[in-house]
Amino acid sequence: MGKSSALKKNCTDLSFEENCLGRFLKEYGRADKTRAGKMMVAVGKTMGYSGQQRLAIRVPLVRLYQEVETFRQRAIEDTHWTVSATCQFRCFIVEICGIFLC
Repeated sequence: MGKSSALKKNCTDLSFEENCLGRFLKEYGRADKTRAGKMMVAVGKTMGYSGQQRLAIRVPLVRLYQEVETFRQRAIEDTHWTVSATCQFRCFIVEICGIFLC
């Protein structure tokens, strides 16, 4: 399983758990007629909303992760190319200096 698919799965799982907890709190909060019950209902609604928002940002978040990975890989390749070119140029300069000094 790739990192982006693991990210999708984790987001989905967490969203599911938040929704379940939200439903649980709302259900038991409605049964409890004290202030604690009102707070449970409020927190339950918030947890449900949070789960929905997490699902909404899942696709853009995965896309961002993929773009960052692409940028990172290209940066590594560019750095490798630059270092290789610099080493080759340095060897060339040393060779030229050796020719002129001999």
